[in-house]
Amino acid sequence: MTASGMLKRLATWTLLVRADDIPETAVMQAKLLLLDTIGCGFAALDERSAQAVLRMVESAGGAPQCAVIGHTLRTSAANAVLANGALIRVLDLNDYVIANGGEIGGHPSDNIPVALAAGELYGRAGREIIAAIVVGYDLYQHVKTLMGDISAWDGVTASGAVAPAMAGRLMGLDRRQLAHAMALSLAYDHDLAYERRDLERYFGLYRYGPDGIFLKRGKQLRVRLQGAPPFLRLIKAPDPRADRLYFGKALLYPLVAAPFVRVLGLNGLLVLHVLLLFGVCACGHAFLAARSRPGPALLFTLAFVALNLVPSSKVKGR
Repeated sequence: MTASGMLKRLATWTLLVRADDIPETAVMQAKLLLLDTIGCGFAALDERSAQAVLRMVESAGGAPQCAVIGHTLRTSAANAVLANGALIRVLDLNDYVIANGGEIGGHPSDNIPVALAAGELYGRAGREIIAAIVVGYDLYQHVKTLMGDISAWDGVTASGAVAPAMAGRLMGLDRRQLAHAMALSLAYDHDLAYERRDLERYFGLYRYGPDGIFLKRGKQLRVRLQGAPPFLRLIKAPDPRADRLYFGKALLYPLVAAPFVRVLGLNGLLVLHVLLLFGVCACGHAFLAARSRPGPALLFTLAFVALNLVPSSKVKGR
């Protein structure tokens, strides 16, 4: 299985778990872990390093979206994750897992601030936040189990998969919005780099931000000639700019949509989809007309398209 296929299966599993299907024993244990984690945050309120982080968060400002443990301060979701993460972790009292060999295998509760912030930001019920925590712990343990006794990976590596999985579940990511954001970036900036102006443009058009953005680090590509087939060698190197991110979704759709968006704005997406639908109908009719009479071929093509469009519109309408 490829890395891409594995991640898709993990994402599917993360989103398919229903809160009502989680055993009550797991729910109760998650509640206990949540209380223990918040308690660690309260215990660290007088620590100098934690106070320094809280002062920095308070001075940074930000929309009052999420709560900070032990404070009346409300700050942005990202700052709340930072502040609560520092409070929970600074005393090294939060829970840990035991790896296969008996050694300490990391602190999965490091990711609970992500669930708290995402849940509060998107108005999720407590049951859904608990479900995200259960899913996160289960995923954390599976990732840790895959690591060998001597590995370059550790608990932080596991959190790199767990935190976005928990947040994505609570945020309800919409891939269509992501594709639109990518098309806008190509149309106006002629690149797939994700920058502040991309988000500002999206806010200006939709009056709200995208529910989720898939981003990845870029690579430098070089082509070298060689004497043996295939005569060309593609060399990849990390992007020297560590602060630069790119949209991490398939390129073909935004590449095709970019000219339409550039000329017609968001209406360009509608025009593109109409043309694609027309192309599907034309190809289908040409295929059937070559094997039957034109009249029945046209009727069958229109019926096939209608049967596919009507259920889709009903699902989206809900």
